[in-house]
Amino acid sequence: MDVLTLVGVATGGVTLLGAAWRGLRELHRFIDTVARNTTAVTALADRLEAHTTATTTALTALDKRVTTLEMIP
Repeated sequence: MDVLTLVGVATGGVTLLGAAWRGLRELHRFIDTVARNTTAVTALADRLEAHTTATTTALTALDKRVTTLEMIP
């Protein structure tokens, strides 16, 4: 193998390694984005659950008041 072939193979290898490295960085960014979005969705679900619980509690209290008013002659 002559020197030019060796240089060409080495250059091609470096180019492939660079492309693989960029691909891994992109994959890492994608995974980070998914993790942030998952955290955000979980936080929204927790807030929704809290609001649902508060609404249910308020409706139960209102139902008790209405029931009490219906008992008054």
